[in-house]
Amino acid sequence: MQQLKASGADTFIIFALPKQAIQAFVIAAKLGWKPTEYVTSVSIDPVVMQIVHLNAGVQTGVGATSTAFLRDPTNPTLTSSPGVKLYRQIMKKYLPNEDWKAVAHIYGMMSAYTMVDALKHAGKNPTRASLLAAATHLNEVNPFLLPGLPVATSPTNYLPLGKTYLVRYLHGYWNVLGKPLKTS
Repeated sequence: MQQLKASGADTFIIFALPKQAIQAFVIAAKLGWKPTEYVTSVSIDPVVMQIVHLNAGVQTGVGATSTAFLRDPTNPTLTSSPGVKLYRQIMKKYLPNEDWKAVAHIYGMMSAYTMVDALKHAGKNPTRASLLAAATHLNEVNPFLLPGLPVATSPTNYLPLGKTYLVRYLHGYWNVLGKPLKTS
């Protein structure tokens, strides 16, 4: 990090898991280095920035850019969306002692929703073949995903998400920027 700062680099791309992303943000801040920051989407859990702020101040990471596909239940602009409301209801009913702010929970619900959809389309008595056929013909609106991001697969394209949003960390949460961007 000292070498990067000393090199005059004005851009810092953090391809790291949450623990290492926290370390990267904190060390850059402690070095007084203020580059333009980009961080991989796996590390934009709200808890990551909470820990960063506790260790390096509330301005650390402000303005960082990433990508996102999930609704953030901590983002006040999304709390009234049907997907976040459903998420909070499920958490309250089935996981009342768990941290509802953890993105892993909404990610799990998003994945489970798609799996249930595939099972429904696999038929009354699903087989491996009917489930595979259903899973390779998905076309759904998943309430836990940001708007405009359908889950769609085909026999030649198994990637369920073909779009994502750019997001920027401002005002204590990741803000969606513009329209969804094609990723595959």
